[in-house]
Amino acid sequence: DFVGGGDGETVLPAVLRDATPPRQSILTDFNEVPLPALHHANLSLYVESHEGGLPDGVHPPLMYLETSRGCRQSCDFCSTPFTKGRYRYMDVDRIGEILQYYRSYGIRTLLLIEDNILSRLDFPGGREAVLEWFRTMHREGFLWEFANGVEIGKLESGGKLDHELIEEMFGFHGSSGCFRSYIPLERIDSSSLPYRKLKVFDIQKSILLAIARQSVPIMNL
Repeated sequence: DFVGGGDGETVLPAVLRDATPPRQSILTDFNEVPLPALHHANLSLYVESHEGGLPDGVHPPLMYLETSRGCRQSCDFCSTPFTKGRYRYMDVDRIGEILQYYRSYGIRTLLLIEDNILSRLDFPGGREAVLEWFRTMHREGFLWEFANGVEIGKLESGGKLDHELIEEMFGFHGSSGCFRSYIPLERIDSSSLPYRKLKVFDIQKSILLAIARQSVPIMNL
């Protein structure tokens, strides 16, 4: 048996070579995550999502896409920031390269498995990068689901919803867009909150309504 710490992209190749894993086992530059070796995969078998069946018009093969790892938050009810290191993410150009690679193999349906996809908003230019990423996926005809929980509270600030970001992330147009999202409802009352990141339910409800208006076929709450 073997238990390795750090990122698998650095640890597993050494294990397969029967070598000692590198001391620096964390990928500090997430642009260095290698492309998956799809030439070794039988893509006819990639037909299932762990979130459930596919709605009409959404077809396999399905492929995971992870453009970031970790979370900027450090909530004591979640292990992610303590087990995955600091938040790291790919730039938009690298994401575009991966999308083109997937297209070359006929992959149009993506399962987004970000730990916290909206942690990018905490960085300068992060919102614009997220908008460009999802506009590219719409333009290139990709369909996607958010297979990990989305921190929807970041879609509201100062009493205003970010409708532009909601539309690009969750808009479903049949041939492109979000066909399913897993959304954790963090609070269902309006009492005082123990965590600053958690929004009261009235705010969450307004965000959910804005997402639902994007015609997302399935929302797992």
